[in-house]
Amino acid sequence: MEAQIIRDAQLASNQIGRAKFDTVVLDFDTVSETSQVLGLVRSSRANKSVVILAVATDNIQQKSASRDGASFLLHRPIDISQIRRALAAARGFMVAERRRYFRCAVELAVLLARENSERIQCTSMNISSSGMGINTPATLKPGESLNVSCMLPGGLNFIAAVRVIWDDGHGKSGLYFDGLHSEMQNKLESWLDSQFASTLTRRIQH
Repeated sequence: MEAQIIRDAQLASNQIGRAKFDTVVLDFDTVSETSQVLGLVRSSRANKSVVILAVATDNIQQKSASRDGASFLLHRPIDISQIRRALAAARGFMVAERRRYFRCAVELAVLLARENSERIQCTSMNISSSGMGINTPATLKPGESLNVSCMLPGGLNFIAAVRVIWDDGHGKSGLYFDGLHSEMQNKLESWLDSQFASTLTRRIQH
């Protein structure tokens, strides 16, 4: 865990727009323009669902924190048991949010099929619930529609219609799952859940 302390509301707003955070702790007693900061957090693409812990002393600040979208409220004077209760309650939300953005780094043989029947042998870099990063010998065009197939560990034959969302011109491309049947989506999510759980276990052990 790494904590980043920012005492200026403008700097905090800029950082929230550039980086993804697991938790935001906002001190209503020392930070000005807290409503503005909370609004920016909730409207940011990466952090709109992040857990926000608000620290406040008087009733007006506490009501403002709840009204403006704080997830949990810490009252001064703060003791260790209060922090532990808040973090225990917030943990489930943080894990769910991290799972939503989870990309499984895995190198697999991938076959791409273009609309003109051309076949391209590639390898995956990572897989998420919405897309895949690949290494490819061919240059792909953003917006191009393809079919992708690969064998996931555990014997799942994964097949999907995809759309190219980026290509760096140097052998790396990003694919978005544009047409994934519900059964295949469920199987992919189940596989990703198992990989995410293994990742969490390894981090806890280390």
